[in-house]
Amino acid sequence: MSHSPRSLLLSLSAFTVLALSAQDKLLRDYDWAVTPTLHTSEKVADAPTTVIRSVTMVDWQDEGDALNEYYLTHQVRHIGAESAIEDNNKVYIALNDVIGIVSKKARVIDPQGKVVTLTDEEFKLAEDEEEHQRYLYFAFNGVQVGSEIEYLIVLKKEPSMRGDREMLQYSSPVVRRELHLITPAHLVLGTKGYNGAPEAVFDSSRTDVRHLTVTATDLKGLKQEHSSSYAANAMQTAYKLDANLARNARDFSSYVNATKMYHGVLYPTVEPKLQKELRKLLKDMDLDAAQDEEDKVRRMEDHLKTRFNIVSVGGMELRDPATIIKNKAMNNVGAMVMTTLLLTEMGMEHQVVVTSDRQNYRFDKDFESYLGLQREFIYFPSFKKYMAPTEVELRVGYIPAEYMDNQGLFIRTVDVGGVRTGIGKVGYIEPLTDDKCIHDIHARVDLASEPGKAVIHMENSLSGYYAQFLQPFYSMLDAENKEKVLDNMVGFLTEDSETKKVDVVDHGSMNFGVKPVVIKVDVTSSKFLEQAGDKTLFKIGDLIGPQMELYADKERTLPVDDDHARRYERVITVTLPKGARIENLGDLKFDRSLVRDGKELLKFHSDYTLEGDVLTVTVVEFYKVCQLPISEFEAYRSVVNAAADFNKVTLVLARS
Repeated sequence: MSHSPRSLLLSLSAFTVLALSAQDKLLRDYDWAVTPTLHTSEKVADAPTTVIRSVTMVDWQDEGDALNEYYLTHQVRHIGAESAIEDNNKVYIALNDVIGIVSKKARVIDPQGKVVTLTDEEFKLAEDEEEHQRYLYFAFNGVQVGSEIEYLIVLKKEPSMRGDREMLQYSSPVVRRELHLITPAHLVLGTKGYNGAPEAVFDSSRTDVRHLTVTATDLKGLKQEHSSSYAANAMQTAYKLDANLARNARDFSSYVNATKMYHGVLYPTVEPKLQKELRKLLKDMDLDAAQDEEDKVRRMEDHLKTRFNIVSVGGMELRDPATIIKNKAMNNVGAMVMTTLLLTEMGMEHQVVVTSDRQNYRFDKDFESYLGLQREFIYFPSFKKYMAPTEVELRVGYIPAEYMDNQGLFIRTVDVGGVRTGIGKVGYIEPLTDDKCIHDIHARVDLASEPGKAVIHMENSLSGYYAQFLQPFYSMLDAENKEKVLDNMVGFLTEDSETKKVDVVDHGSMNFGVKPVVIKVDVTSSKFLEQAGDKTLFKIGDLIGPQMELYADKERTLPVDDDHARRYERVITVTLPKGARIENLGDLKFDRSLVRDGKELLKFHSDYTLEGDVLTVTVVEFYKVCQLPISEFEAYRSVVNAAADFNKVTLVLARS
């Protein structure tokens, strides 16, 4: 890890624990070379950084009544270029679920073979104030091209018995990668490799413990690419506790057990007093005025999200319904509990859906573990839409897009002999269609009334994810923040304009997902026009705003994974000066697409009509799918770049 978190340095001594003899001998006896030697083979010559060796050991140990994990990480990195020095001279080790630091050491070997070992005082404990995450932090001095850095850290942790994973592949090439999974003999792990990871090999020579090894060599570096999912596509091994032979217990992380757990937490017993409070809360929501079931759900959701605070902390009082109703504050679990209880009281059929961020880890229906159970949502079978109770900016019909186009665990409530329980089933979470996320532009441009200036009326219509940070909150912002938000969205039009008027209509959280929010802009500006001798240059492409451009300087290695499908329609009507003639109308015509099985999945098409002095340009751009294989990347890039190319179009106006 090379980035530097915004941190607060803490005392490290209080976070250090003694090494215990209970560690397995493989981990306890593991050490780096007494006399290190530099690696100069051809394998390290062509990369800024090469990971010579990376070893991870995960050792679960019974200690009294507790099962603890000892986690060893050992890396040797060769520095092959100036650009890699800054990336490697600081190391941050995340301390997720860490009880303490057992041992730590690090050293740098310069190109002449001189070894400098870090002192205990050079290891620091840092905390990221924004992410509330602790790190072990240390820095290397004197790193040069040709140097090698090495560190060996052992941590004591809480084991992730219901599912964890270890990345085998990094952004830099790896010469040798080892993963050792060690458990007491009565604990059986299940493993699965992804993206070409070798299978785990059982060490039959050990009878005192169960020892699994994954070994990979000569791994290519996997670089992050635009519109891709790095973590989900990197080579990795997932593991989980499958069985405890001493107790004859199995399926610890099964989706059946997960269903019982989620249903028990999200559907607590409702006593008569609480039921009375829930009914009073529903009465305040004016559900009788709703047009249909979806509108009832929308009113309930909006009431919770606008009158109750969702806080990102723990505490049982923040998930207790009676306390939530009293204090108007809840955490994420509390938001889910309040939603399920209110929906049940409304008699609204619904299911809880638990899934993963597909760009981080794709839900796996075959490898049942809690790795795929990252976030909870609500699904409504009657109108086939989802809700995200913990996302204050979203409303029914929209959940964070990266959790869609993915499998998930659907949990429905059934009555069995008077007892309400949950039944889980893996299903597919359909992504939203492109028309659910739009950014349309309709503009009228008058070049005739004021010479040298463009008088523009533009309407920007945004829906779905393009509206989520504007539409629900606009009315709550003060004048200064409204100006900042609008400058971010339409500043390309209003900046340096002589006169401007901006109005926002159809804002409000109840409109989100129902109708677009529209930003209406009136400006008079000269920045879209330039004189070139006796000709006028009209930068019509600038009217669609800045556009992303994908370059092809390197071979694509990852499939495309955009957050969501989307659609853009731009209609620009231009009144030309009397007698003006456009010399390069053909520059307005683009037609690029990706067609699969006779269906257009991606498209950028622009055309025009000219009737007298009125030019009308129509641009349609859509992306009906968000995931594409590498084989279709060039077509994807062509469509994306068509928008960037249109953005550069400048019309040449001459006198007839």
